[in-house]
Amino acid sequence: MKTGRLAVAGLVAALSLSGIAARADQVEHSFILTNDIDQMTDPDGRGGLDRVLAVVAAERAAKGDNALFVHAGDTFGPSLMSRFDEGAHIVDLLNLVPPDVFVPGNQEFDFGEAVFRQRVGDADFPVLAANLSHPRGLMAGIQDTRIVEVDGVRIGFVGAIEEDAADLSEVGALRLSDPLAAAETTAQALREAGADFVVAVMSTSNSVDQRAIQSKAFDMLLSGDDHDLVAFYNGITAHAESGSQGDYVTIVDVAFNVT
Repeated sequence: MKTGRLAVAGLVAALSLSGIAARADQVEHSFILTNDIDQMTDPDGRGGLDRVLAVVAAERAAKGDNALFVHAGDTFGPSLMSRFDEGAHIVDLLNLVPPDVFVPGNQEFDFGEAVFRQRVGDADFPVLAANLSHPRGLMAGIQDTRIVEVDGVRIGFVGAIEEDAADLSEVGALRLSDPLAAAETTAQALREAGADFVVAVMSTSNSVDQRAIQSKAFDMLLSGDDHDLVAFYNGITAHAESGSQGDYVTIVDVAFNVT
């Protein structure tokens, strides 16, 4: 497993009432990303969930609440172990080092809607999916967004799932809408609610990822589903993805000037 870092300068500017700029203090937040990982360990000694969680624990020990762990999904299946317990062991392991944000991918639905709901209920971490709905509003344990405030910076997260998850897995009565449209609308709502920095966490195809970057609706995109290794910043939106099976852990360090 390799750990890669991408540095991004994020500015949260403020002026005093007199119009004179206040002194800015710089704070740094680290976004630790994993995705597409269903194996507890790896036979070649490189990846595996155990090593990913060790990296997360070390980052949190060093940085405290400024280290934010994001999981972009595709983890409950399709491992051999999941055929015995339908992904329960993955939730148990993640509960030991809980993600700050978890967004489901299509493989969270490999065992049907009822099992998905059970796993969400067992999770000690927030599950986000802005484009997932139920005709009768039965969405216990699933949120559209989350805002985390650390050191004066309000970070808004929105989650979205690839729409074709309904074709690839067993979503039951749950419904999936256009992930980018839902994420864009929700991102605007996050900014209106006071978020200084908006992060889209999306288990989506590369084509959706590229359109998300082009939309300029998000300050950062943390993605899964493609199994690609990505570390990219165009001056407006940062984009990261961490391959698959924990072979890589991508960490995005963002510096904020807070007044």
